[in-house]
Amino acid sequence: MSIPFSRGRPLPIEILEQITHELVKTTPLGPPSQIIPLLLTNRAVNQALSMHSGTPLYSHICRFKFDVGAVTRRAFTPGVKDLNGHLVQMCNLLRFIRRNDIDDMEVEDQLLIAYVAMLDNDGKNRAQLQHAGIEDFVDRFVRKRLWVDCEKNDGWPVENVMNSCALWLMWMFTTKGKLDAETEQQREELIKLVFPYISCPLRYACALVPPTHFTLPLGKSNPVQTDLFTGRTAHGAYPLYHIIKTTPQVLYYYRGSPSFLPPLITPVAKLLYWCRRERVPFFRNHSLPPTRTPGRAELTQEDMDEFNMYKAAKLLPNVVWDWEVGKPVCEEGGVAVMWREEESKRWDRDWWRARLCDNVMYKQPRWRLGSVYVRGMISGMWSGVQFTMAPNVLADMLAQTQWSPTYSESMSMFARPLLMRLTEHGFVRTPSSSTSSNSSSPPLSSTSTCCSSSHSDSVIPHAPPALMPITFNTLKGPQRAIVPIDVSLGNAWFPGPPGSLKWVENGEGLDAGVFEDRFNHRAPSSEEEDANEAMGSTKFIVSTTAHSPSYGDGTDEQDVQQSGPVDPLSLSRLTASGTAKVFTYETYDEKKESVHERMEEAKASGKLCRVLGQDGVTTHKTESHPGCLQCREREAFLAERRARDVAAKSERGRGRGRGRLSMRGGRNQQGGSRSRVRIEEIFKSVGLGKGGKGDDEEEEEVEMVDLNFEETDDEEEDEDEVDDDDEEMEEEEEEEEEMEEGEEDDVPPPSDADSDADSDYDYEEGQPGLFDSTGRVSVDPVRRSHDRYRVEGCHQVEDVVITGGLDEQHTRAWCKNVYYGRVRPWDGLIAILRVSYGRDLKPNGYMVYYGYIYGGNTFVGNWRNAGTSDPLVPAFESAFVMSKREE
Repeated sequence: MSIPFSRGRPLPIEILEQITHELVKTTPLGPPSQIIPLLLTNRAVNQALSMHSGTPLYSHICRFKFDVGAVTRRAFTPGVKDLNGHLVQMCNLLRFIRRNDIDDMEVEDQLLIAYVAMLDNDGKNRAQLQHAGIEDFVDRFVRKRLWVDCEKNDGWPVENVMNSCALWLMWMFTTKGKLDAETEQQREELIKLVFPYISCPLRYACALVPPTHFTLPLGKSNPVQTDLFTGRTAHGAYPLYHIIKTTPQVLYYYRGSPSFLPPLITPVAKLLYWCRRERVPFFRNHSLPPTRTPGRAELTQEDMDEFNMYKAAKLLPNVVWDWEVGKPVCEEGGVAVMWREEESKRWDRDWWRARLCDNVMYKQPRWRLGSVYVRGMISGMWSGVQFTMAPNVLADMLAQTQWSPTYSESMSMFARPLLMRLTEHGFVRTPSSSTSSNSSSPPLSSTSTCCSSSHSDSVIPHAPPALMPITFNTLKGPQRAIVPIDVSLGNAWFPGPPGSLKWVENGEGLDAGVFEDRFNHRAPSSEEEDANEAMGSTKFIVSTTAHSPSYGDGTDEQDVQQSGPVDPLSLSRLTASGTAKVFTYETYDEKKESVHERMEEAKASGKLCRVLGQDGVTTHKTESHPGCLQCREREAFLAERRARDVAAKSERGRGRGRGRLSMRGGRNQQGGSRSRVRIEEIFKSVGLGKGGKGDDEEEEEVEMVDLNFEETDDEEEDEDEVDDDDEEMEEEEEEEEEMEEGEEDDVPPPSDADSDADSDYDYEEGQPGLFDSTGRVSVDPVRRSHDRYRVEGCHQVEDVVITGGLDEQHTRAWCKNVYYGRVRPWDGLIAILRVSYGRDLKPNGYMVYYGYIYGGNTFVGNWRNAGTSDPLVPAFESAFVMSKREE
């Protein structure tokens, strides 16, 4: 195709697009305003370069100026129209920021877009926002508008979308240079502004759903607690449900409309506050001895200096795009260092929490769109600080509604160091296990019959609920009832009383279920053993009683009182009375090979499988190893979803009649038979076909292509062809969606009782748009917000348990501490019980720490006393901030 140019001579449109693209690349920062003179050349050029002409030019510009890798990794591969829409949105954002009007009525929407852009940042987004002046804009907004409407909120600053996004953006753009450049007045002003968000746990939540729940979502399918209950305090309902107080937002995101829950405000307030306090070494005590006397346990100045070397509120790397090199760089101390990682990956867990955890009553499918926690996140050495509120101030805060100037940092908050060496353990089902699923594990109790012996091949079950009397208001007046309520937080979501969990470390690796022929088996060489050393295992001894257990005759008193690791010889004694059960988990070690990897390797190499017989003792072999059982279930899940879609599409095709069939080019003329063949092929690909092994046929994967506009001219021409094809496919899909919209809308949403809320009702689908009588678009179409056949990867583990303590050096300085906890699967919330010991090695305190990991390496939340059993009664609670040390 060409257009008339000079003296009527034709100019190929491809050359014009290439010229325009090269012109835009000369000024990478800011909107592509260089196009405007070309658009004003003449009508032919204007029409050719118009976004409505279908040219792929603007999709190229979008990829050049902004980061699109995150959406490709998380949701779908954006096409031409998707990128065009994103380019317009981001250019509007840059223009809005440059106006620097913090009172504009669009400020809430634009701050949310900027926050999402930073979740997607791989260097380009940050560079564009910085060039537009985002840092000055956010700083002015926080200092002048953060406390707007506080008079309507009892004098407290409001938690809303604007304030949350503004503070998170301020944190994302905080650097050491900016902290050092702040004057003392600016620093103290900001601390005073954000401190109320930290000081009042009765008003500002630090979890989407209170930590008093482990099993989520609520509803009829919940075996522990089905209903949501709250009490009343001077500050409102308690405990705090952020997902109820905050309305999920509908994003405009690459022409999609995904639901998105705005972020919590109190975690970022803690980060902004403490990064300023620890700018200079905070913990100093010159009365301590300089060094430790050999063989003596005491705190020294040397220990304080070692602690001050690491930051609790670790700043994010300043990753921006180097437009000359075409790669991201990290600016540290004025020096640009090449950055080899995708920076947006650190925010994947935060993204999925916002996308998936906005409804505590909605039962989601087993395989969700993404993962809120990945294996190994918590393992390592964590260093930070915990705060303690003055008891009189907290009591006063509990009694009155209004904010008071006495709730200041100097009068109410005290800080102390916090250290944890944590190890992660995961439950993995293998073919050699006697159980096949954890979904039916009943609450653990002394009368449980889920396992005939003291050893179990399942996950550690949830603790049984407590039956508690509550009073609630009805139309007939106050009513009193006894309801089941989860009270397991005091023991970090484990059955039993606080401090009752024990474990035996350094066990052998889990059995991958590989059948080894003892006659033909070749022993691995020493080099192979070193290269493929398997991860070890840990046996957890879980109490089945609600009170402090008695482990039977012959048990030392120290065994009963001590939490944490015990001697392997104590295992039989601790389980002799039947009041405890043993559960085996794999211990995570990134340098060793997991049982998941060994099972997948066995499947790929065609090894035989060994499984337990019905008696749980004898073994027999099967034809081939199935590999990871969760991977197999995931493949079956996707196969079933495809099969349903094929059957539904075929059914709709038969209902339309011959006219509709011919309009679709005869694609559905034999829909019934073809759909049955296709369904059989899908199930056969994962080993579930009729009469087929299914191991030799693998499902074809679609390659995701991320176009790069900084390659050669030939490659750019190929990209044009790809974008043109994408556009044609999108138009075809939109036409089909438009014709099928009425039939799909009739499908009801899944009920809570459904065993699999998969799919017949699709919350992620868009809508094909509306057209007027002339055929023009009156309402723009909305694309799917997520690829229907792209779900989270294999979990590898079905339950995550955390254990920990202190290194020997830290134990001598800070006394012995034992840590253990779990990860809540629904949203990735972490709860860890701390058992503190005195110098006499007797336990003297039990505290629970709960919170999320933000940005991949910062653990922020609240701690509370573990003794509070009623989740509806406020507990003594305050904040903590930790970051993982680089080792």
